[in-house]
Amino acid sequence: MDCAEQKALTFSINLHCPDRITHNKVLFFYILNNRKQGEKLKTLQLSAFIVFLCSNMNQLRFNAYLIIASFLWFSCTDTSTTEVFNAAKQATLDEASLQTYFTARNLKDSVTKTSSGLYYRITKSNPSEPLITNGKRVFVRYEGRLLTDTIFDSNLNSSTAFRFVPGSGAVIKAWEEGILYFRKGEEGYLYAPSGLGYANSPTGRIPANSCLRFFIRVTNVE
Repeated sequence: MDCAEQKALTFSINLHCPDRITHNKVLFFYILNNRKQGEKLKTLQLSAFIVFLCSNMNQLRFNAYLIIASFLWFSCTDTSTTEVFNAAKQATLDEASLQTYFTARNLKDSVTKTSSGLYYRITKSNPSEPLITNGKRVFVRYEGRLLTDTIFDSNLNSSTAFRFVPGSGAVIKAWEEGILYFRKGEEGYLYAPSGLGYANSPTGRIPANSCLRFFIRVTNVE
């Protein structure tokens, strides 16, 4: 029983059991019943038990009820909250997903992994140009997909290229790092674990904890 249910229970019993003794007994046995069903209600059960013991003590009983009722109302915690996000565990899951993706597409020998967990693959090289560095203005055509091949963003058919400055924090970590492996005129792919993308925050068409694949074509560097 979560916080909202505790509040609802207090109101319901108070409404249907105006007699304080009956009220306390109903509350106490309701808690015991839920306890038998395996719910972890130690705090609420103890509070109800105290009220039950005070059921024959007139004013003292009434004061105890007010104190405990206030405790239940203001101090109950929501037991329905989701599990705390574990970044290390998710990174392991992401790596497994990426390896499965590479294996299925025979890419294991053509991708390069960096220390951050990012993978990249250059498919069209231009060694005559220097590698991109932080502070440069970069113009790119790109397409973003999930590992399911679902497209979530693209400017391949746009009239203008996307531009950003590496190192400015204007893009996700995968782009901040990944673009530094490219040169002007090159094309390739970035394969990013969720921690270098949007992590556990769903964004637009991207579900939480999604690995991402980007096709990138660098059209200009200034």
